[in-house]
Order: sequence, then C-alpha cells, then structure tokens
Amino acid sequence: MSGSAVPIRLLTLCAIVIALAAGGWMLNVAAGIVIPIILGGLVAFLLNALATSAKKIPVIGPLCPFWLRMSVSFLLTFAVLLVFAALLARNVEQVARDASSYGEAFSNMLNSLAARFGYEADVTWHSLQDLFAGRINMQDTVRYGVGAITNAIVYVFLIFIYALFFLLEARYFDIKMERIFRTADTRRRAQFIMHQMIEKVGDYMALKTLVNVMLGAICFAILFLFGIDYAAFWAILTGAFNYIPYVGSLVAVLLPVFVSVGQYESMDTTLSLAACLIVAQNIVGYYIEPRLLGKQLNMSPLVIMISLAAWGAMWGIAGAILSVPLTSMMIILFAAFPGTRPLAVMLSEDGFSRDDADPMVPEPVTSLAPQPAEDPAE
Repeated sequence: MSGSAVPIRLLTLCAIVIALAAGGWMLNVAAGIVIPIILGGLVAFLLNALATSAKKIPVIGPLCPFWLRMSVSFLLTFAVLLVFAALLARNVEQVARDASSYGEAFSNMLNSLAARFGYEADVTWHSLQDLFAGRINMQDTVRYGVGAITNAIVYVFLIFIYALFFLLEARYFDIKMERIFRTADTRRRAQFIMHQMIEKVGDYMALKTLVNVMLGAICFAILFLFGIDYAAFWAILTGAFNYIPYVGSLVAVLLPVFVSVGQYESMDTTLSLAACLIVAQNIVGYYIEPRLLGKQLNMSPLVIMISLAAWGAMWGIAGAILSVPLTSMMIILFAAFPGTRPLAVMLSEDGFSRDDADPMVPEPVTSLAPQPAEDPAE
C-alpha cells in the first residue's frame, strides 16, 4: 500500500502543477475578458461595503433602506470616477507635450550638478532618450496617452455595467445556494466563503480607497504649495498608484519630482518636494493605513510581493492593482477546506485562528443582497 501511495501523491502533485499552469495560461489569454469582470466584482464588493457603512450616518443612515444606500453609492462612485477620468483626459495630452521641456531642464540640471563636483558633462534630453529607451516620438506618446485615457473611460463604463449585474444577481444568491447545495453544512460552507470574500475584500477596498483619497488630497496640497504644474493630475495618479503595494508609492513620488526639476531646475526645490512627498507617504503608509486597515486580509508581506510580481507579470498594471484582493480571495478559499488549509496558513501573515479557518464556526450569512434583518421596511 505504501508503495502505491507514493505514485498517487506524485500524480496528484503533477495534476495540481498542470492545472495551475493551464489556469495561468487561460487567465493570460483571456485577460481582456476576465479583468473587467473581476474589477466589476470588486466594485460590487466596494459598493456593498459603502452602502453598509452608510447606515452608520447619524439620523439619515438608519432611515434609508439598503437599496437606496446602494443606489446612491453606485451613482456617486460612478460620477467620481468619470470626473477623475475626464480630468486625466484633459491633462494627459498637455503633460505629454511638456515632457520634452521637462527633459531638457532635467539634463541641464545634471550638467550643472556635474560641474559643481568638477566634472564636465554634456547631457542632453536626446542623449538620455538614447540611453534609456531610444528616441521617443512625442506625437506618438501624446496619441498613446490620449488613447489610453479614452480606453480607461470606456473601461469604467464596462466595469460598472458588470458591477450592476453582479448586484442584481445577488438577489438570487440564496435561492441558487439552496439548489446547488442540498445539505445545510455544505450550504453554510459556501455562504461562509462568499461572506468572507464580500466582507474582508469589500472592507479592504473601501478603506484602501479612503486612504488613497486622503493621500491624494495631502499630495495635492503639497504640490499646490510648491506650484507644481498639473497638481490635481499628479494627486489623482498618486491615489491610483497607491493601490499597488510598495512599488506604487515610489512611482507616485518620482513623477511629480521629475516635473519639479523641469519647472525650477533647482536641486534644493526638488529635494524639498521629494522630502515632503516621502514624509506624506510614510505618514499615510505607516501610521494612518495600518490603523484603518489593521490586519484586514492577514497576508504575509512576502506573499504580497510575490503575488504582485506574479499578477503584474500576467496582467500588467491591472494585475498589480488586483494582486492583493485576488490573493486574499484565494487564501479565504484555501482556508475553507481541510485539504488546502495548510496553503492558507502559509500564505497568511501569522496563521489562522480556529474561528478564521473553520467555516462552521461563523453564523450563516447571505450575499450582496439586502438583509431583511437590517432593513425591515424592505
């Protein structure tokens, strides 16, 4: 028996590796279809968290039924994203056109800095382009930027259409669970998994969005005080890049700092701006965000970096933004089954308690649909 057990385990391991490779290949090939669907689901989670939190608003919140809070959250979120997309579309072309002047100023500052230390340098913007990426055609850059923003606006519409259908389908979630899972235990397990994903990922997305808005507002104030061109544009990009763990905050600092070089050609101003932005990032990232998010997803920092690299390599920037929510949903799914529970423990930051790992402990819950107990008037 022991001799036959080894080949069976080996075959099982090979089957898992093949399934993961095939799944990764399919996700990569179907990225254009899968990514907006996943984003739509995450937006649905976010809207559910916002609508639930809106009940805590004094006086008005308890009086508003769930469907009204959800409708207001949907319309406000959609309007805000459209305004941000329009602002980006209005500024991206001008930013791309000014990139060459910023580059020339940057090369001049490098020459003056080299002269200060006794070196002779003849750095030009074209030589920097040749060194790092070859000659950049600014007209192509402008067209690419405008096209990217236009596609982003279309993407926003598509994502919210998917989110709307997710919210509409949630009304029939309990009925479908009863039809699929005949026994109470399996139905409770499925409800627990769905609830964990909705609650944890939804709360994470809502709180992360709040943190990013705060960071964008702080960075806008700093950029405005320094007189940096397109301060609102860079502030929005800062908030968006902050969805990407670790790497996003670095990129968010470098872009406006580069613009400050082009505007002022002053090392003192550039260093002062960089210091202010770094301090703001550290305050938000190491003080405000941990207190708001806490251990919302209980993910190991190493796992976050690995998931960032894996999903980023598969889906680019979209994968980098989705890396944390997708990996957290995988952990929740792994934790719900005894066979995959060790994987969830390894991927978590400090392991799971019994309440976290045992799907039979929590009370049965439902889906994104409004709860009768929450809003009796409905």
